[in-house]
Amino acid sequence: MTKPRRKPKTTYHAFLVAPAPGFTPSNWQQNPDYYKVIQYLGPKFFRGQADAWKFLHNHEKQNQGSIDAWAIYLDDLDTQAAQTGSTLSNQALLALTRSNLAATQDN
Repeated sequence: MTKPRRKPKTTYHAFLVAPAPGFTPSNWQQNPDYYKVIQYLGPKFFRGQADAWKFLHNHEKQNQGSIDAWAIYLDDLDTQAAQTGSTLSNQALLALTRSNLAATQDN
């Protein structure tokens, strides 16, 4: 008898970003292709929490018509989790965002 596999624990890192000019989302779920990180708001520990936070922020901004700060989150799997192509790209983006954020805080 085998044990069922557990899904690896995922942490979602929340950011406020300034999208590149011309970003016009059709819904709160869209992420800008290019952006500058304004603020790192810390981890969200399950997807429902991250989605609810993103919805509340982006839905309000979209209704106001001012998209100067947009909410996004990136997932970060535990290091012992199996690595897939999409996970590696998310982790690379998260690492790049963290290093850019550290560089801006040093200045």
